Amino acid sequence: MRSASSSSIDNRPGASGIIGTDIVAKAQADGYTLLVMSLTHAVNPSVFKLPYDTEKDLAPVTLIAGAPLILVVNPQVPVHSVAEFIAYAKANPGKLNFGSGGVAATPHLAGVKCSPCTRASRRRMCLTKAAHRHSPIWSADN
Repeated sequence: MRSASSSSIDNRPGASGIIGTDIVAKAQADGYTLLVMSLTHAVNPSVFKLPYDTEKDLAPVTLIAGAPLILVVNPQVPVHSVAEFIAYAKANPGKLNFGSGGVAATPHLAGVKCSPCTRASRRRMCLTKAAHRHSPIWSADN
C-alpha cells in the first residue's frame, strides 16, 4: 500500500534505547511517531532510572519481529559447537570474556546468564563501534 504522505526515520541509538524511547515518549501524541524497540524496552525499567514511564507514556501496538541470538567465537578459540564451547570454557576457567553491544541489552543479559554454566569471566568488553555489536562475542584472553 502506498501512502501520499511522507515519512522519515530518525535513529537515536544509545543508552540501551533510552535516548530514542525518551524522545518518542515526550513526542506529541498524534499517531505519527512510532518506536521500534527490542526486548531491552521491557528490561530497562528494572535496570535503569528512566526519564519516562514505560507503561504510562507509551502504548504497545504489536510484535513486528523476532530475532534469535547467536553465539560466535574468535577463530583462535578451538571450538566448533556449543558442547565444545562449554567444555573448553569449563577447562579454561577465567580465560574467556564476552562482548555485547549495550548494557542490559538482550545479548548482554544472555552473556551474563551463560557465564555461570561455562565458568567464563563476567567481564564484559563493550563493543561500541563494531558492525556486529548486537551479537555476543566470546574470545580467549591474550
